[in-house]
Amino acid sequence: SSCNFTALQTRLAEAQNKLNPFKTVRQDYEQRSQFKKLQDELSSKVSGAEIEVEKAAMMAAPLGADSADGMKETEAALSAAQSAISQTLRLIDAKFRSAERSGGLGGIKDDIKSLQDRAKAAQEKLDDVRKAMKETQVRIAADTLLREISDKVSHAEDELQQMSETE
Repeated sequence: SSCNFTALQTRLAEAQNKLNPFKTVRQDYEQRSQFKKLQDELSSKVSGAEIEVEKAAMMAAPLGADSADGMKETEAALSAAQSAISQTLRLIDAKFRSAERSGGLGGIKDDIKSLQDRAKAAQEKLDDVRKAMKETQVRIAADTLLREISDKVSHAEDELQQMSETE
């Protein structure tokens, strides 16, 4: 009887060892599902921010950037894109830290890192667009100043011409 009991205990231990890996299947599935939702949410936020950056870049193109209205519209688009990028980067960082604290970063760490890289690339593009915008503003100001100076010089030359004719 004690032999049967020992044999049953051994079989029970073997069966338990076979089942142990499957104890957390449901929790693992739920965690993967949450990570997938998180990844989808963050990916859509990054995509939205990238679209805003592209919109600002297209508005800053030299086609309509020389007018005052075009400049205002482009500045508004730049602000909207900067806001979207900033919010997205903060959200990614917060979610990353939250997942890190919960210890469940497993397979999503690389995904979050790639989303972070995409958002940072969009930020760099936005910075380039902003720099080009500033250069355009300086060029417009210089052109305006040059036109005013040219008009004043022409006016002064005309007056000198008139003065020399009257002498």
